[in-house]
Amino acid sequence: MKLSSIRPGSNSASTVMDIKNGHTSPLVKFTPVSIISGLLYPTDISNSNSANNFVGIVSSESCEPGEKCLIVSFGRLTSVSGLSFGSVYISKSGILTNNIPKIGENGIVAGDYFIGVGMVAENPDNIGQKDLIIFDRNPIMKLTS
Repeated sequence: MKLSSIRPGSNSASTVMDIKNGHTSPLVKFTPVSIISGLLYPTDISNSNSANNFVGIVSSESCEPGEKCLIVSFGRLTSVSGLSFGSVYISKSGILTNNIPKIGENGIVAGDYFIGVGMVAENPDNIGQKDLIIFDRNPIMKLTS
């Protein structure tokens, strides 16, 4: 695993790692991932091992099984789409969402995990462009009824 600090967007340092994709499918940009047995897998909020080992967001356009993927665990990913400004979480289907995970909504059940990823904010260099700001400490909580 390689760890480095880069500046992908102005005014923000990021922690970036390259870790091998252990999943049977490609991992694409903006996929939340966990490290399990030293390899990357999509984060599953219904699995305690996966949720508690959430490491960051894929920044590579696509990463085939067995290839090393670039992951941002803290900092800024530019040009995010499909999300509104504000807080970002991991959904039951394993994608990023602005919807707060609540039991009884969007497939969320007691025992699933709440993972706060970060915030969508405006890019300081390109007004109108959205960036994902990834928290350096992600809140992870088991949901109970």
